[in-house]
Amino acid sequence: MIIDVHAHCFPKEYLDDIEKKGGDLVNVARYMKAGSDEQELAARFAVMESAGVDLQVLSIVPQVPYFANKEDAVNSAKMANNLYAQLITKFPERFQAFGIFPLPHIQESLDEIKRCFDELGMWGVTLTTTVLQHSIVEANRFEDIFAELNRRKAIVFLHPAGCCTGEQTKVFGLTWMIGAPFEDTYGVLHLILSGVTSRFPDIRFISTHLGGYLPMIMQRIDNLYTDWGDGEIQGKPSDFIKRFWVDTVAHGHIPALHNAVDVYPSDHLLLGTDYPYANHDKYVRAVDYIKQANLPEDLVRKILTDNARDLFKK
Repeated sequence: MIIDVHAHCFPKEYLDDIEKKGGDLVNVARYMKAGSDEQELAARFAVMESAGVDLQVLSIVPQVPYFANKEDAVNSAKMANNLYAQLITKFPERFQAFGIFPLPHIQESLDEIKRCFDELGMWGVTLTTTVLQHSIVEANRFEDIFAELNRRKAIVFLHPAGCCTGEQTKVFGLTWMIGAPFEDTYGVLHLILSGVTSRFPDIRFISTHLGGYLPMIMQRIDNLYTDWGDGEIQGKPSDFIKRFWVDTVAHGHIPALHNAVDVYPSDHLLLGTDYPYANHDKYVRAVDYIKQANLPEDLVRKILTDNARDLFKK
């Protein structure tokens, strides 16, 4: 069984709901036509079949239900999770999911996390690197949430929010082209250097896009942290980085995959495609490049199947 841990589904009902509340990026999601109606699902299953992918673990990010209004956030999070639960019930051989919770509201998020795991049977939950333009580690504001996720030994899928929109990335479409991997990079480092991963070592974080720029600059991070770094950890940042799982979304770029293989533990690499942003030939390439990278056969099997199966205990 080939398992894709990085795939999105944007049901129309949910997009309509968050658009009314001021949700970002909705038009892009609509354009991708990756919803839950019959035609969209048929197209998804066809491309999965062409790539040999058996199961996708769905995530609603970056179309997040993060609203200052508590009722808006709660209702949207519940809608997203309920729609995903319906898909899993209808297509259990094709889908599992990461649940979403209504940040920045603490108790309501704890309630929805409980529902995701205990009632809906989600395989994990998802979280973006920022919430309403603020770091997820800012002022320890989500400490109670991390504590609960740690108690559950939860799997947390960490995804960019699309917030790298400074003046230099607003041009030429750079926000997602280079901004998303930058968000991956600082998102992981925020969790590490704030001490979150030290205080809550049983949370199993998955970082997207090979962890952003981390594989390429890991030695630089260690050196400069030793010289000038400001953080709350004992030891080298790279020791903590290697505790993260990463997906293989690199747009089929074999040198990037080799870089990740060189620095991450072999059992922490998971197949990801970023469907529907990688679709048709790009989706097939996202899977096939693992097989074409001249990796040992046992490592290819681990990336495509075994590591996800072992992580999710399936």
